[in-house]
Amino acid sequence: KHFKTRPHFDDERVEWWFGDATKSLLLLPQEYWGSFDLVLVDLSETVTSFSVTKELDVFDALSLLMKPEGVLVKNEHYMEKMSSLFDYSLELFYDSPVICSQVLIFGSNNVDFFHDPVYDHGVDTFLYGNMHDPETRYDLMHAYRKNLAPKEKCDLKIPEEPTQQDTAAGILEIVNAENVTIALDESIT
Repeated sequence: KHFKTRPHFDDERVEWWFGDATKSLLLLPQEYWGSFDLVLVDLSETVTSFSVTKELDVFDALSLLMKPEGVLVKNEHYMEKMSSLFDYSLELFYDSPVICSQVLIFGSNNVDFFHDPVYDHGVDTFLYGNMHDPETRYDLMHAYRKNLAPKEKCDLKIPEEPTQQDTAAGILEIVNAENVTIALDESIT
């Protein structure tokens, strides 16, 4: 609506997975693990901390989808978690005309966001100028970390098939219906 974009449901290069991330991640084909160049995450902090397996939360599992040189991007402040999983992490802070200030956090084990060369991929930008210019490259950078890989990160394992999910948060839906014109089913009360 605001950005004049639509999902590419018709593009055969894009595969859409919908559902509960704690369950959907376990349904991914084995060849997906460790195969992605880019993983974009738009989940709340609550959801990313839900368990996928006994050993992995949602964020841990998402990090295992990436190739060694892949990049994971998440909205909102998430530097501590990103730093615990990746060797390099970067926080970009920018103003958006519709949704106010916004943060994107980047994580990678092989891409040093601060020092590696940047490439112009030919994508037109409408909100911000060219970020490949050495004069403006660092303008939106708010925080950068080169992290020592913690032992726990090295112990993360791709879920084997089949994987049983031990615990997961449920969803509670409460409906307050007034002046209803249909009879309620007495058998479920």
